[in-house]
Amino acid sequence: AYVGGGPLPEEKIGSVAIRIISREKPQKLIKALRDGGVIARVENESVLLDVRTIMEDDIESVTRLLNGLAL
Repeated sequence: AYVGGGPLPEEKIGSVAIRIISREKPQKLIKALRDGGVIARVENESVLLDVRTIMEDDIESVTRLLNGLAL
């Protein structure tokens, strides 16, 4: 991952992402996640959920959201 702005737009940040495998097009899945309050990104036609963006208190609600999607 990258800082992505300010004085260090190309500064790398250590991170881990979960790749979400789905029959749906990545853009449709991204919209469903964002509608549920979860920010993810598309990279190489895969949806990635960066775990550093999920607070510990949000893990249960993110899990419920993912379980409720038709992947």
